[in-house]
Amino acid sequence: MRWAVVGNGALGSLVAIKLQQQGLQVSLCPRQQPAVGHLQLSFSNQHYQLMTTSFEQLEPGTCIFAAVKAYQVQPLLVQLAQAQLLERCPLILSYNGMLTHEQQLLPAHSLFWSTTHGAYRQGPLLVHAGVGQSWLGYSVPQAATANNPPSPWLVPQIQQQLAAALPPLAWSDEIKLVRWHKLATNCLINALTVIYDCPNGDLLQLPVQQLQMQLATEIVALAKHEQVSLDAPQLLAQARQVMQKTAANRSSMLSDVRQQRPTEIDYLNGFVAQQSAQLGLAAPANTQLWQQLTEITQGYLGLQ
Repeated sequence: MRWAVVGNGALGSLVAIKLQQQGLQVSLCPRQQPAVGHLQLSFSNQHYQLMTTSFEQLEPGTCIFAAVKAYQVQPLLVQLAQAQLLERCPLILSYNGMLTHEQQLLPAHSLFWSTTHGAYRQGPLLVHAGVGQSWLGYSVPQAATANNPPSPWLVPQIQQQLAAALPPLAWSDEIKLVRWHKLATNCLINALTVIYDCPNGDLLQLPVQQLQMQLATEIVALAKHEQVSLDAPQLLAQARQVMQKTAANRSSMLSDVRQQRPTEIDYLNGFVAQQSAQLGLAAPANTQLWQQLTEITQGYLGLQ
């Protein structure tokens, strides 16, 4: 199977190199750099050259892996549709947070990859900053797309190749639950690392546990309306475990702020705040963090 990785961000680059190490044919579809050529990366004291290409040049059947920012998902789907790839290629999506109306937006039988692996790039240097685990499942519940079953041989092959490249990988029929757990972890960590301008582990020494519990409680209440059962103390314990395991790492949101890029706050604490408001639920802690981060990003993006 041929693979195409969308963009050249840290996680996408990590997956591309790991797939290439398995002897698979991998190309990059950069979002900003020239489409045709090569990208040089240094990883674990070795140099890698990844071929870059455009969507229009992809062969039918190429597996498209897109680890992107949440705000890039809809424009990406438009690009793939214009290149007539949604009907011809398997698609794996991976992004932080939640989008509204995902069931209507995401293509039938697209897959979702959720991971706790951490990576970052410093120019051509790629660092696998945190070894974790991953889950793969259908983006849209299969009951909603049962009239259009996928090719049965593709998913096992995709899962096998991804598992060999970046283990461990587990198949999940409950990817929605996996994603809610990750949403909660990100909501309890990312924005606070920006507020305190610190790596993940420093939060363990700061007086934020009460706030994190309030954030978790609001997320549990919202999830209940989505028929997802969560437990606030468990979410807090899970977040603290992540902070311990990734103590020296900086969150993706802190990296975005330091590099004056847009953040995914609208799809994390902002998602919780907005969806709770629509349902008449109180979510003051998530709302406050969302507003604080929005003010910070508006300042350097010149949107005030």
